[in-house]
Formats: sequence, structure tokens, C-alpha cells
Amino acid sequence: MKVSKSRDAELWLEFAQQDAYATFFQTPMWYDLAKSYGQIDDFYCYNFELGNSNYLLPVGVDRQLLGIKRKKISSPFGTYGGILSKEQKISEKDRIPLEHWLQNRSATYYRDNPFHPIIHVPGEENDGGDFTQAVDLLRVDPENIMKQWSRGHRSSTKKALKLDYEVGIFEDRKTWSEYVQLYQESLERWDDKASSAYQSDLFEMLRTMSQVALWGIKYEGNLACGAIC
Repeated sequence: MKVSKSRDAELWLEFAQQDAYATFFQTPMWYDLAKSYGQIDDFYCYNFELGNSNYLLPVGVDRQLLGIKRKKISSPFGTYGGILSKEQKISEKDRIPLEHWLQNRSATYYRDNPFHPIIHVPGEENDGGDFTQAVDLLRVDPENIMKQWSRGHRSSTKKALKLDYEVGIFEDRKTWSEYVQLYQESLERWDDKASSAYQSDLFEMLRTMSQVALWGIKYEGNLACGAIC
């Protein structure tokens, strides 16, 4: 197996677009945002060549402190990371050297994409107790979305519709500012239980990205809650 470093953003994006399991968090745009915000100092991809197959592993380089060995992070901001591949299946002949390489990189923090069938690396450092909740949209009846919902969820949704709540994607600066205010109020409520705390300039960076959207619910013209996707 040949391993090299690549800063070819076009190649990286090509892999991310052709990998059916890749997320936006595995694109060069996300790592560039992390660098601009100061979350990482640098980023690139490891390029693995195994015969006729190629795999990429995007990593961000953590900030260096007092000359300590710099950590490679496959998931800035704690998002999905992991291997990118144009292959939908991987042979055992390729899997074994890839997993061996990842397991022997003590300065690399590797977080799996739980939906990706290619590589999973066990080990203490990579077992952070993360969990993922997902809705299988293939099981949703588009003609009757609430069909499988609980009685309480159906009742609450119908009540919200009668109260004229507005649900949608909001791009205006005012709504984004309201979201940041809600986030800051949530941090105060969570206190020391908050796992992270981001500054308002990060949200301004996100607002200008075409790949990012603010979903929200408004009541009487004011944002009641929201989520950035």
C-alpha cells in the first residue's frame, strides 16, 4: 500500500461527491471553515493507493501547543469523518492494510461515519461513546407523513398548524441573529453541561455557505427554535 499526502481540493471534492455515504462534513469546504474559525491549523488528505483502488482520508491538523506532537483530526467540530471511497464495496485485501494503518496512528483521532460500510476502526481512542439518531425516510408514506407517528406527536403537530407556526428555511440576517441569540440563551441554561461553546462569527461564516441552511420555526414573526443543517 502506498500512502501519500494530497492537497488537491478538486480530487478531494470528486471523491466526496462520488462516495454515496459522504457528508458535507467530509468536504474541503468544511475543513476550510474549521481553519478560518481557528479550530485547526491546517488540513489535507491521506491518499491510499492499493492496486487499482484509491481511498482518501481527510484530516485537520490541531493547533500545536508547546511543541507537543500535533494531532490529526478526521472530524472538525466533532462531526462525521472517515475514509472516502468511490468503491461501494471493499475487499478484505484492501480492508486489512487500511485498518492496520489507522490503528497504528496514535496521533490521529478517527471518527467513523456510522452509515459508511467501508471501514470501522475499533480501539479505545476511537470509541468515544458517540451515537447517531436517524429517520429512515424510505419508510415514510409521502401521502400520510404522520401515519406512523405517536398519538401525542400527531396531536402536537396539528395544534401547531392551527396556531399558524411558520416552518421553513430562513436565509435573512435577522433570523440568523435570532438563532444565535437562542443558542447563547441555551448555553446559559446548559451552564457547565455544554459540550462546546461557539462564537457568533462561526454562525456568520455558516450563513454565507450555500451548502448550509437554517431550518427554523417562527411564531408571530419571531424564531422559536431552529437547527443548522
